[in-house]
Order: sequence, then C-alpha cells, then structure tokens
Amino acid sequence: MIADTTRRERPHGARAASVIDWHCLRTTFVTRALCGGMRIEDLQTITGHRLVETVWKHYYRPPTAHIRDAMEKAMGNGAHSPAALPAGDGDKLGAIVAGLSATERKRLAALLAK
Repeated sequence: MIADTTRRERPHGARAASVIDWHCLRTTFVTRALCGGMRIEDLQTITGHRLVETVWKHYYRPPTAHIRDAMEKAMGNGAHSPAALPAGDGDKLGAIVAGLSATERKRLAALLAK
C-alpha cells in the first residue's frame, strides 16, 4: 500500500508523518532540472510559483559536487586557491569573503575542502 511507503506512524497517537510527499518530489525535480541547465523562469512556470525566489529558497538543493564543479567551470581549476587567481582578483575575493557571515565562511571552507 502506498501509505506504508509515504507515511510513518508517530508515538502517542499523533498523526502519521510524511516521509515522501509531493514537496519531496518537487524538490528533486527542481534540483535535477536546474543542475541539468533548465531555466529558473521555466521552472517557476511549471511549479506555479509567483516568485523565482520561492523556487530557489524552498526547492533547489544542489549536491556539493555540483556546486564545486560549477565553481571550477566558472573560475578554472583550483578556483579556491588564492594563488590561482589572476592579479588583482584576490582583493575582490577578499572583499566578498569579508562580507560573509561566520556561518557562511564555515560552509564555504567546508565546501572547498571537499
């Protein structure tokens, strides 16, 4: 039965919790479509959201490897190494990193370490 796959019982008579639902499927679809090169505006139309930001914020969950590959494609191999940056770009990168919160800097460091 499909409910056995998509729902999980919870203690003390609480309602069953969703394990797999339409939002999970939508998230998978949006992530795979964007990683495959589909335009965000087209996905906005398909998902029926008024704002592109809603699609980005709630449904795009790219794998770390995809982000790393996109950075290397955009900036060249070794993009995370300051030595690999052209002269003068180190200042721009430093300004960008300085504008990040401590949590964002930790996430970026973890991503680049992989």
